[in-house]
Amino acid sequence: MTSESAPSFVCVECNANVPHITFVHFGSIRLHICNKCGRVADKYVEYELVTIMLDLLLHCKQAYSHVLHNLIPHHSAQNTRVELIRMALFSILLDACKKLNFSEHGVLFYRLFFASMMSFLAFIVGTLIASVLVIKLLNGGYVKKAKNINSHFGSYGLITKVGILTSFAQVGYIPMMIWDYPGEIIHTVSLFHFSSNMVGSKVALQCDGYIPALFVVGFGVICRTLCYRFISLYAAPLLW
Repeated sequence: MTSESAPSFVCVECNANVPHITFVHFGSIRLHICNKCGRVADKYVEYELVTIMLDLLLHCKQAYSHVLHNLIPHHSAQNTRVELIRMALFSILLDACKKLNFSEHGVLFYRLFFASMMSFLAFIVGTLIASVLVIKLLNGGYVKKAKNINSHFGSYGLITKVGILTSFAQVGYIPMMIWDYPGEIIHTVSLFHFSSNMVGSKVALQCDGYIPALFVVGFGVICRTLCYRFISLYAAPLLW
């Protein structure tokens, strides 16, 4: 995982560009030290997947930076696309199961799956629109390195990846299919999903505070809610 040309990796500690995160020294692999902060550029290179997942659950910004900046962009584009599609479908399926648990009897599952899929797409589109506004309006203020998003990841695709990757928080809905869940637990899982999106968006935007990330995620949630309401109230009678 080295790159001798233009910098294509990011230090997970200070967000500085680094030419590589590992290098070979006398036959052994060493971790690169960031020239800006003097710390290991990406300590998660030698971590097990379970440890990385635990740090993601704990909202560690360094773990998000490792996955978003140094892991996904340097894997096969086709394999990454397939995995992201699988995660998106799994997230939509969990959301549909949650809605089925609170819906009236007699509602067909495929209707809820369609509504969940459209609301998920509305969330992704909403976060993309909001991220464009944030980068255009706050470049030089909260957002310090907005140009890196375009140069490293192409357009605003990184925000899309954040929306899909942070959907892992919805695994908290799985026990709901087995046991009766109190409403407070459902709200807690939803809040955890929201906060995961916040941290991921902050890492993607490389901003100083959480206000831009809050705007991006909040706008996406509003779009998702409006889309689901529209489908439930107006589109459903026409589609089925």
